[in-house]
Amino acid sequence: MPATSQKQAAVQNIKNDFQQAKAVIFYNFHHAENRELFRLKKELKQAGSHLKVYKNNLVMKALPNYSLELKQANAFIFCQEDEYKPLSILNQFNKEHSKIKRFQGGIYEQKLIAHTLLEK
Repeated sequence: MPATSQKQAAVQNIKNDFQQAKAVIFYNFHHAENRELFRLKKELKQAGSHLKVYKNNLVMKALPNYSLELKQANAFIFCQEDEYKPLSILNQFNKEHSKIKRFQGGIYEQKLIAHTLLEK
C-alpha cells in the first residue's frame, strides 16, 4: 500500500474514532514510562474508554473544522460510555506525574474544549 493511501486510511480511522466517541481528551504523555502508560491504558479500558496514539498532523488533517494546536506526544482518550470517569483516572495520573502539563484539551459534544477547563 503506498504511503499516501496509508495516510488517507489513517485519517479516515481517526475521523471514525472521533465520531463514535461521546468525548475525546487530548493528553500529553511525553516523558511517561511505558509501564505507566500500559497501566493507564488498562484503567481507562476498564472505565469504558480507550487510549490511542496518532501523529498530531494526521489528527489535524482528520479534523479540519477544529483549530487544534497539538504539541509533543499526545494520546487521545476516546470516552465511549462515561465521559467523567476517564477524567478522574487521568487526574490521578497527573498527581503522580505532575512535572508536565498533561491535559491538552478535548472535544465534548462536537465542541473544542480548552485545556484550562479540564484541569479544574
